[in-house]
Amino acid sequence: MGGNKVAVSINDGENNIVVGPAELRWDDDERLRQGQIKEVSRAALVMDAIIDLIEGLLSSGNVQRASVKAVNAALAGPVDKEKGIFGSDFKTPNLPFDRYPFRGELQRRLKARQVQARIELCNDGEAARNGERFSPQGQLQGVSGGIVIIGGGINISVDDPNIKEGGHAL
Repeated sequence: MGGNKVAVSINDGENNIVVGPAELRWDDDERLRQGQIKEVSRAALVMDAIIDLIEGLLSSGNVQRASVKAVNAALAGPVDKEKGIFGSDFKTPNLPFDRYPFRGELQRRLKARQVQARIELCNDGEAARNGERFSPQGQLQGVSGGIVIIGGGINISVDDPNIKEGGHAL
């Protein structure tokens, strides 16, 4: 999830996509276009959009809700993994999260839809690195850090719990 869109897919736990990806570009959503995505008051609307995407994939892929064991969420900005907060040290630059209890809110919303899953959070740089590190086709297997260039940004990530935001920009 970043300043332009949110994307969701369902995989089998072995890095094989089962359903998706599905994505929503913020400018395609009347409630969030033209920079409104950055307004803290829009956090609940972003959560609605995420749940709608997850719900759509579960239905279209005929995925049994009880089979969903974990949900991983990544976004551009600071993350407190222990507390489950996005926008922990400062407000996320392109999203409406300022010390937002993302894990708890997502768990509550999923539970209302009969999905009992562990929620894991990370920064987008860490997510990009993990994709390259753990994917069978990944280029960073066995490496503790890396620089991944995706779209309009450079994501820098290292294995150091004291570094929450390695930085990214072009």
